Amino acid sequence: CICDLSRYKENKVALRWRVEQEVVLGKGQFQCGAKRCTSDQGLKSWEVNFAYVEDNEKKNALVKLRLCPECSEKLNYKSRKREVKRLKKSQKKKKRKGTDTDRELSESDHSETEASTVVPETEAKDPSTSNPASDSTVENESLWKKGVQEVEEKSREEEFADYLEDLLL
Repeated sequence: CICDLSRYKENKVALRWRVEQEVVLGKGQFQCGAKRCTSDQGLKSWEVNFAYVEDNEKKNALVKLRLCPECSEKLNYKSRKREVKRLKKSQKKKKRKGTDTDRELSESDHSETEASTVVPETEAKDPSTSNPASDSTVENESLWKKGVQEVEEKSREEEFADYLEDLLL
C-alpha cells in the first residue's frame, strides 16, 4: 500500500494499492511507502484501515504500511495506529511444541503484546458504515479463550493430489 501524507495535519491520509512497477522496485516494502519519500532506513510496519469503493460497494481492508520514522510520525500525528510486531523465533518454536507449559507461556506473551498495541483508528469517518474492527476483536478474544486446536498437516503427496483434484473439477 502507498500513502499520501501531504494533509496529515488534517488527519487525512490517502491510501492506494501499489502498481506493478512499484511492486517490482520494492516501493512500500523495501522503501518507505509514502508517496514522496524514498528512505529505506529504519522502516516500521503499521496496520491501517483502508476504506475503498469497489463495484459500487464500500469495502474496508486492514493493510500493512511500511514507513520510515519521519513518515511514521506524520501518520501518527493525532493518534497511534497499530504497529505490527513480529514474533521472535523462540516464541514461534514454543507455539509449535504445544505442551501445557508452553501454551501458558505463549498465551501470556500474546496477551502482553495485545495490551501494548493500540487499536487502529478508522480513516473513513462515514457514520453509515458499521465498525468491523470491534466485531473482529470480539471474535479474536473468543478464539484466545478456546485454546489451541491442532490441525493435521497433510503430506506433500496428499497436498499435490488435492491440488490436482481441484484443478480437474
